Amino acid sequence: MQITRKDKRRVSKFFANLAGNMPLGTAVAEISSAIDEKAGLPPGYDYTFTGKYELMKEGQGNLGEAGLIAMVLVILTLAALLESFKQPGLILVTLPLGLIGMIWALYLTGKTLEIFVLMSAVMLIGIVVNNAILIVDQFNIHVREGATRHRAMINATCERFRPIIMITLAAVLGMLPLAMGKGIGSEMRNATGIGSAGGILVSGVLTLVVIPILYDLFTRRQGTIGSDKKNRGESQESG
Repeated sequence: MQITRKDKRRVSKFFANLAGNMPLGTAVAEISSAIDEKAGLPPGYDYTFTGKYELMKEGQGNLGEAGLIAMVLVILTLAALLESFKQPGLILVTLPLGLIGMIWALYLTGKTLEIFVLMSAVMLIGIVVNNAILIVDQFNIHVREGATRHRAMINATCERFRPIIMITLAAVLGMLPLAMGKGIGSEMRNATGIGSAGGILVSGVLTLVVIPILYDLFTRRQGTIGSDKKNRGESQESG
């Protein structure tokens, strides 16, 4: 009775609803596998997914671009403030730590990586770096005072321990109403709150350990070379 066309091609539309515990991406992957491996299509026929999946793919692309721009802006801002490109690189190490916490929080609570969770991941780029900025800023103060870099990093981490814990707890507690809310539409909000709280909590705790270790690891050789040159200089002066 009716011939439907799209882009001057005949199309047949199939509609389906997801089960309550089936993520959209997983459903698309299983259907695609079933069509390609089992059913197959005659020559000249193909298939594509539209609707919510098409919107999700477009949103993922836009969020990926936004995340990249956010990281570039963070690097340029920190490089201008700290007058260094090495220290912003060290600070950005906290971003994977936040993603680890987000993924584990979603896994433990049975939530999926939805589009709103990806939006919160982009927002976390400007949040999880704050703890590392506190440590690096205090480290620079100690270096200007004449302390060795190794001792300056240890002292900075110890002195910023309490502020970092306070900031992390405040941010996590602020996310709990979003993570534990009930009512209409709470399913989307819960995943966002849980992912954000997990990312902030894990990044705040691991930053106190990972940042000093990485800095000491990558500057140990440089510090050894500098000490050797200093010792040779003192030996020549004694001679």
